[in-house]
This record gives sequence, C-alpha cells and structure tokens, in this order.
Amino acid sequence: MIKESPEVDYYYEMREEIFGQDYLVVNAYGSSFCGKLCLVISEKDAVKIKIDSSKGYQGAQLIGLKFKKQASDYGWSGLVYDSIEYVVE
Repeated sequence: MIKESPEVDYYYEMREEIFGQDYLVVNAYGSSFCGKLCLVISEKDAVKIKIDSSKGYQGAQLIGLKFKKQASDYGWSGLVYDSIEYVVE
C-alpha cells in the first residue's frame, strides 16, 4: 500500500537497533491510510544519517524520503532507506 509518492507525508518517530541492524521508524500519512513504516538502514547510511531521537527530531517531517524494496536470501522482502532531501523540524 505504501509507495514513494509526493502525496504521502513522512514524520520521524525514532531510530531503533534490533540484533545489530539499524531501522528508521517513520509515521506515514496518505489520503487513505496512515501507519508506521520501518526502513532498514544500511551500515553505510547509518553513519551518514544525523537524525536521531535524542537530538529532538521526533515528529520532524522528512521531505523527499526515498526507499526501495529489497529481497533477502530468506524469501522475505523489506523496505530499505535510500535518501532524504531535507528535514523540517
């Protein structure tokens, strides 16, 4: 149901680490849905992303959030963070 669209608004909720994997948790709001979106953050991007709950970003709007679908070796697919144009605090 969620796909990249300029009609979807994304708001930062938190970053979370589970078993060594970083995730970006975002609230997504579209015209006919709302919900949480958990994006896998690659090791390379984990260092580059400065947005963090402890720095007061909770609730900040993420403009131009981009992500991609990625299949795993275990048969499931997930969404992976790609980029953000800018953050509105």
